[in-house]
Amino acid sequence: MRRNNLLIITALILIAIGLTELYFIGKSYFFSQLSKVLIFVAFLGVLSPFMKKEHILNYGPFLYHISLVLLVIVLIVGKGKVNRWINLGFMQLQPSEIAKLGLILILSKILSDNKKPTKSRLIKASFYTLIPFILVLLQPDLGTALTFLFIAFLMSWLSGIDPFITRLIILTPITMIASAHLVSTLILYLLLLVFLLISKEAIYKKVLTIGFLTIVSLSTPFVWQKVLKPYQRDRLTAFLNPEKSKSKEGWQIYQAKIAIGSGGIFGKGPGRGTQKGLAFLPAAHTDFIFSSMGEEFGLIGLIIILTAFMAFLSFLLRKIELEEGQEKLIIAGIFACFFFHFTVNILSNLSLLPVVGIPLPFITYGGSHLLIELTAILIILKLED
Repeated sequence: MRRNNLLIITALILIAIGLTELYFIGKSYFFSQLSKVLIFVAFLGVLSPFMKKEHILNYGPFLYHISLVLLVIVLIVGKGKVNRWINLGFMQLQPSEIAKLGLILILSKILSDNKKPTKSRLIKASFYTLIPFILVLLQPDLGTALTFLFIAFLMSWLSGIDPFITRLIILTPITMIASAHLVSTLILYLLLLVFLLISKEAIYKKVLTIGFLTIVSLSTPFVWQKVLKPYQRDRLTAFLNPEKSKSKEGWQIYQAKIAIGSGGIFGKGPGRGTQKGLAFLPAAHTDFIFSSMGEEFGLIGLIIILTAFMAFLSFLLRKIELEEGQEKLIIAGIFACFFFHFTVNILSNLSLLPVVGIPLPFITYGGSHLLIELTAILIILKLED
């Protein structure tokens, strides 16, 4: 129970940090986000007594099917080039956030069914993962689509499925992205060759790995031109040299680097950030809130954020070690989601990864991701009932 309290406390600390920065970015963002926090906490508080462990394990996967219906509705009724939200009046609902939790719950049931052969479980899990992956990619939302793959990879690995298979699952999208640039392709293959040389796997698995990923790399031009939208291609390559394209696609990354660097050790002070204040830093309340906090609170402030996140993730890792079966896989999927969001958001702010619209958990402005994050914590608590 003490560990549960620490999990809740670290989550509340991160929410408080996010609200504090939103207050200095714009009071309207602060009050809107605060109202969402209070409404969601009250809603989950009312729901909690009726949510039992057996309900989560047996009926939780229905959330996956509900999310698929919502994802299809978004594609049908959405307007413009980006179709990601359903307008509920008081908030914009993003079905892809619900799909993340739905995927975790249904994969936990599939992968924990040891009565079925490994191959059957893997094929079924892959099928259920690819459906939301494709639907979200069509919105288009590449960052969230990749989240589904990472969740499936970690859960499959922990369920005991051959690491060779799970490695191919996660390396496929990475190879496709890396193939957009010759240098990144060479780096990926160099790292892969080093790994395979020191690996004790059978020779045929090493050959199959190289062969399969080479096919993926060679087919990337088709995906690059026919599947990805122009702005997505620009985002994926701009991070490699944001200074070169700082007047176009690299503008966000370039300004984010300036914001973090100008904050120094102690920052410019709350509300004194010039990058966001003069509108040089776009999306300061969403994609680049980490950079905004770096400018105002400096390295010390960012260390506090990183420490809180590390503590939160370490609590989840400990829970994974203590659980077994379906419960273990649910917590592992939740950990994968938080870890992926946390890592990708921060590295993109540091110009080490492309900007793909991944929110910083508990901190980024928005209702859908916050509701699912709080629900995920409630599920973890209920699994111990």
